Parts: sequence; structure tokens; C-alpha cells
Amino acid sequence: MRDGPKPGARDTRFFEDPLVDDLLRALATLAMELSVTRDRLAALERATAANLEALPPDSAADSAQAAARMKLVQDIFGPLVDRLSKG
Repeated sequence: MRDGPKPGARDTRFFEDPLVDDLLRALATLAMELSVTRDRLAALERATAANLEALPPDSAADSAQAAARMKLVQDIFGPLVDRLSKG
């Protein structure tokens, strides 16, 4: 995927209709929130709620979560990127 606008650049437009840009921005926000929720749920499944914050780093779990996050991004945005790249 190509680089997008700088973080916080809310005035960047990709489509003629600003509503489409706003919907895309909302979808991206939801995808980020879902990713964070999945990470937290995976951590909860590995530990009790009481010691969640003290959970030691787990590089294997972190790698698996990063791969799952990239798959989620590809699943959500892949079709859109494919459509846009075709013209």
C-alpha cells in the first residue's frame, strides 16, 4: 500500500464527494479500534483481569497479533485499494 496523508491531516481529500472521504476515515477509525480491542481480548485470554497490566511482554504473541492486524487491514482496505488502482 502506498503512504497516505500525515497523521491528523483531516482536510486531505481523495474523492470528489467529501462524504466518501468521511466514511473512509470512519471505517479506518473503526478498524483501528477493533484491532486494539482484539489485542486486549487476546491479552485477557492469556491472563486474569487483575494482572493484565503486569503481563510480561510476549514477542511471539505480539508477532501473531501484528500479523492478524495486517490481515484485518488488508481484508478491510484491500478491495478498496484494488478498485482505486484499477482506475
